[in-house]
Amino acid sequence: MRVPPGSPPHPGSEGTAPIEPNVAPPEQPPAVGVSNQAVSGSPIQTVTTMGDAGAQGSTTFADPPLRVVLSNLAFITVLAVLVGLWVGYFTDWLPVMVTLLSLGGMFGVAGVVVALLPKAFKERIQQLFLVRVLGSPSTWKVVAAAYLAALLTTSFWGSVRVVFRPNWEKRDIWIEPTQVRSPQFHVVDDSASSIPASSGVPRKFPQFTLWPGRAFRVRLDPSDGLPSQTVRVKPFQRVDVAVPNSFLNRRRILLRPSPFVAMTAKGNPYTLKIWIDNRELKPVINYRGQAVWIGSDAEDVPPELEQRWQSLGLDVDAIALWKTPVPLADISLEAGSVIKAELITAENTRWELKTHQEPDLPSQGRMFKEIILDEP
Repeated sequence: MRVPPGSPPHPGSEGTAPIEPNVAPPEQPPAVGVSNQAVSGSPIQTVTTMGDAGAQGSTTFADPPLRVVLSNLAFITVLAVLVGLWVGYFTDWLPVMVTLLSLGGMFGVAGVVVALLPKAFKERIQQLFLVRVLGSPSTWKVVAAAYLAALLTTSFWGSVRVVFRPNWEKRDIWIEPTQVRSPQFHVVDDSASSIPASSGVPRKFPQFTLWPGRAFRVRLDPSDGLPSQTVRVKPFQRVDVAVPNSFLNRRRILLRPSPFVAMTAKGNPYTLKIWIDNRELKPVINYRGQAVWIGSDAEDVPPELEQRWQSLGLDVDAIALWKTPVPLADISLEAGSVIKAELITAENTRWELKTHQEPDLPSQGRMFKEIILDEP
């Protein structure tokens, strides 16, 4: 049979085949979420991602070895525990850290934010953390570097723990390096930290110690009439200071000139030199008849001592000179120490002073001796 030109071939014709239309199969939408596939017997995690212009793709991760995950998790846990132990032992910051990391702190805020994310996105974050952090062979190196950095930083720090006696009056307490204190013992520099004392509650104050350690002066409110306490703090060391017991056991000496010596020195530019057991102390230049503290930094004398001076009928002008002593030497004195003193005039004339001790006063635990500097 003849087929007209342009006509389609007959299905039964020899040498001809049916022509199929060139139509692409319908596109199947990719599944959204996480699916497991088996490739060569290993589990594969597939996470759907969103590309440009709404195009979807997928990122495939292999499950990390369980041994690597557990090792990294152990490293991270040990580092967190060590940091917590250091903070809790040397500082008062642990309750603050617990609050910040609790459900009411950063974790609580993070939980609210994560709850707003789509489920697929949260699953992707979890898988990325598992693979890139817990499953990474280099995570332990990062944790080890963080541990060494923390060890290096804390090796320059110690702590002073102040324990207050119950019912102790609320006072201020100063902790400062001995080499930066002002000569008048006024808190005038930023390095001296004034700390409100809470009755009966221990307080811990970290201090920058350097190596092999550093000396710090701990002192109470001057109105307490107690001497300062010098402690040496080493790295990784916590030193306890008890208030007021640590301040009561230190011997203090108040060197007070007699009224005659005080009024004589008031009108003359003398220099006062003092020796303790043949050890010469720093001279008092331009001495004007003031009293001198040895082993104390109190700004004023105890009130009961001033009352005794008044009861003895001593010169009022001399008492005014004695009320605010000069802190000459912050040293600890031993029982039986020998004290010598002399005045030196501008012409280098030396005037050796006699010393004699006044009777002790019941001063509410304020242990001090009053020694009079008198004319030869």
